Amino acid sequence: MSDHQSRQSFLGEDSEEFLQATTVGVIGLSGGGSHVCQQLAHIGVGNYVIVDPQFIEDTNLSRLVGGTAADVAARTPKTDIAKRLIQGVRPSAHIEAHQDDWRNVATSLRRYDVVIGCVDSFKDRSELERQVRRYLTPYIDIGMDVRKSGGDYHISG
Repeated sequence: MSDHQSRQSFLGEDSEEFLQATTVGVIGLSGGGSHVCQQLAHIGVGNYVIVDPQFIEDTNLSRLVGGTAADVAARTPKTDIAKRLIQGVRPSAHIEAHQDDWRNVATSLRRYDVVIGCVDSFKDRSELERQVRRYLTPYIDIGMDVRKSGGDYHISG
């Protein structure tokens, strides 16, 4: 086990090789998805498929890890920010980025070892879960949305 992974020795002797060979799909790269990408890079995951159709906006800066005011001004795709974030921690990572709706790359979901859904709406989360289940791919859902309606906040997720 390498020195930089030595604090993860509790995961087992072959954990570094296992994580390096793992492919994780991260669908949605805002608040939750950007944190997930960063932490997966820190633990040693070697292969990523990242999917998000959006560009960073000013409202993302309070929660999107790695996003900057310069990214907002340049209308940087969230996929580019996530790729930069992952490679900043793990330069050797293999990253397949899709600046697109996940439905347009849905057939590739069967190639992942696990999919982490970080989408906001119940409809998107339900459709993504059904699609991933179709391929018997493990799925972790962390999507959440907070909206103000009238004087109240509504949280879904």
